[in-house]
Amino acid sequence: MLARVALVEDDEELREKLLGPGLASYGFATRTFADADSFYRQWAPDAFDLLVVDVNLPDGSGLQVIQRLRAEGSRIGMVALSALPIESVGLSAFQLGSDLYLMKPVTVGLLASALHAVLRRTWSAAEPGRAPATEATDREGWYLNASDGELIALTDAERTLVQRLRQEQGRPVERETLIEALTSNTADFDPHRLEVLIHRLRRKLVRTAQPKLEIVTIRGSGYGLLES
Repeated sequence: MLARVALVEDDEELREKLLGPGLASYGFATRTFADADSFYRQWAPDAFDLLVVDVNLPDGSGLQVIQRLRAEGSRIGMVALSALPIESVGLSAFQLGSDLYLMKPVTVGLLASALHAVLRRTWSAAEPGRAPATEATDREGWYLNASDGELIALTDAERTLVQRLRQEQGRPVERETLIEALTSNTADFDPHRLEVLIHRLRRKLVRTAQPKLEIVTIRGSGYGLLES
């Protein structure tokens, strides 16, 4: 089960080309809205697990959205976004009920990690027969625990690599096998892309807590994942 995110952002390029598809690549079921009114028309207490809202919207303030949902008793996890420093509007966002405040420009990876952290803190109950979203995203491997207590969000490709390497419990996995796990069209897959993915994933794994994860290159064989 994917955590459901409502993204309310009036900047079309940021909404539709960066944050919307970016969050989807990090394992979130994301719906985008250009203004508060379009969001309200789709809002229901059980419609979303998380809200990402820009402070400055064409039909009002994102702070008003936060205030309205909290006044209705919603316990949805909320992240406010703005280019303004926290001293300007961030404190107001917290006072009105936002769980986090992030300054623009924000990377998708940082936002994804923030959403996992908010979800883990704020989720309190599940629908009958449905696992809590935070447990589901953890069990399905969408994030790792960092040694500093933060959460490390993984993209779909990174998650796939970790899961495939973990299956072998440290034994080497050939590059071709990893590529087959990443795509059904191996003929058009650039092998250099695997090297880039491994490099980026290694940078994330350096921060992992127990168990400590490390990808090692096994000459002539591929890669292995060590857990310590």
